[in-house]
Amino acid sequence: MALAVIEKACTFAPDLSKGTVVIESDCEREQFPLAFEELTSPAVANLALQYATTRGILSPRINGTPEGPFAVNYEGVPIDAVRNEQGEPYPMTHEKMIPKRYRVTVPVCRPLF
Repeated sequence: MALAVIEKACTFAPDLSKGTVVIESDCEREQFPLAFEELTSPAVANLALQYATTRGILSPRINGTPEGPFAVNYEGVPIDAVRNEQGEPYPMTHEKMIPKRYRVTVPVCRPLF
């Protein structure tokens, strides 16, 4: 079991006052219960704060409640955001609707001085 920051999914305000850090568990398929346990542990907050520091937020804080855990497919797209060309969700049996891993989004901010 390991946690990883998904850098391309993270966002930060231009002035680095706030942002979101997306963290993924490497647990797959039969290990989904372990992914939930891992993604709700204090290690997620620690990793999010460490990453926010590397991006330039000084003394970062958690800014609210993390979103998730939520499932992503093999393309890294959240299952609830997968749509066809007409903007409708695929049937649950479609390959794009099969969860591959789970992620959590952690809001961070700098302290107010």
